[in-house]
Amino acid sequence: MVVDKTSKISLLVNNASTFLETPLKESKSVERLWDLLHTINVQIPYFLSLEAMPFLRESRGSIINITDIHSENPRKNYSAYCASKAALVAASNALAFDLAPDIRVNCVAPGAILWASSENRSVQDDVIASTPLARIGNPFDIAQAVSYLAKAEYVTGHVLNVDGGRTLNT
Repeated sequence: MVVDKTSKISLLVNNASTFLETPLKESKSVERLWDLLHTINVQIPYFLSLEAMPFLRESRGSIINITDIHSENPRKNYSAYCASKAALVAASNALAFDLAPDIRVNCVAPGAILWASSENRSVQDDVIASTPLARIGNPFDIAQAVSYLAKAEYVTGHVLNVDGGRTLNT
């Protein structure tokens, strides 16, 4: 564990995630994937936050959860995924309230950053056309947002969309 080596934690970034399609016509598949998506996308970040809480409290640190713009603007055929990311936003806001004033909790909500290998070209073109900055983002854009929130000592309970303005069109 990090604490064994450094004896300190000042930032926890929960960025592990699973992104899976869950078409409702395949209800047995949705039922099976619901638990997996909620375990990875909500439960693990929540319980990691609780485990890190004493160390973050001591350092007056910060938790940043990586959510998704689709937590507020759902994507067709991804209902279980979108629900899990919305639950992560709700858990983050509750933790921001409960852990203040010692620990700040915020979210970064990426838009289109990297294409899934299965994403077809027409979907990619539609996403770019609906994004005011007319491009997809890159991992550095997310890293900059995380860096800002890690340093922003008067920001808690916030979701920072990093989506090239895409949520303006919803």
